[in-house]
Amino acid sequence: MRQFDYIKLEQNGVYYIDKQHLIEHPTIKKRNHINTPENIFEGKPLFGKNIDIYYNEEKSFLSISCSLPYLTHGHNYCNYYPSEAFETITLLSRILKVDLFKSTVKQYEFAIIHNAQSPTSDILKNILSIQGSNLLKKEKYISIYSNPNFDFKIYDVKYNLKKKPPKVLFDSIIFESENIVKTEVKFLKPKNLTLNQLLKSDFRPEIAIIEEVLYQKLIYSSISNAIVGEKFDDILYYTLQKIGLICDVDINNFVLQTIDEMNISHSKKTARRNSLKVKQLVISDSTKNKFITNDLNYDDLSF
Repeated sequence: MRQFDYIKLEQNGVYYIDKQHLIEHPTIKKRNHINTPENIFEGKPLFGKNIDIYYNEEKSFLSISCSLPYLTHGHNYCNYYPSEAFETITLLSRILKVDLFKSTVKQYEFAIIHNAQSPTSDILKNILSIQGSNLLKKEKYISIYSNPNFDFKIYDVKYNLKKKPPKVLFDSIIFESENIVKTEVKFLKPKNLTLNQLLKSDFRPEIAIIEEVLYQKLIYSSISNAIVGEKFDDILYYTLQKIGLICDVDINNFVLQTIDEMNISHSKKTARRNSLKVKQLVISDSTKNKFITNDLNYDDLSF
């Protein structure tokens, strides 16, 4: 599944919005949700609690942020193409009586939903780092990395959904597989694009970034799956292996150099080298050089 997901829009010079279908946020001033009878507008579903509308009449300023799939489906386990985003924004423009296509895009997200080959917890555990990005959050069901241009998020779809839509809606979702992972990129600094310009683009640069992260920058290894961890030196050795992958350094060569430099007998050096070989056998080539795309059923990203 491919998805045009979250979007944040801003527009100046907005002197009026129609508030007929808006309901004020219970605690935050000037913020609104959409409230339509039975969550329907012009025959189309709208889950209005999933949108944040900020309007400052004194400054003639309007800001809108939402996950478009959550707004129209109540969840985000679905395909959501730019053409659907166009229809949704058209609907919102009618509700507010504002041409939202003239708005400036401040942030937006693309996401890919994968039917995973491995348990999602194993996939997330095996992500060591993303080159050029800082780790913001790492838990059993989610990892988030960030750099100045975009955030990259990968998480367990089912676990995430259980926390958000009502149980009745969650139970109605038909999942394609047991293990489902979502990879999501939030672009933080769009180049002064209007929404109209963004939706008319071919999205090739954005797709290229996602492919670059998954194929080149994401460092992935299932070394930890092979760890027995009965001895502390095993834990240290496999920790060094992970550091070696992140830094692109051959740890085994460094260990061999250290053995050669040690002031011990030849027989003891031989024994240490044999111990190293045993540990190396545990980490097979298929384990050490594994790509995340092997586990994610990754295919062409184009819309």
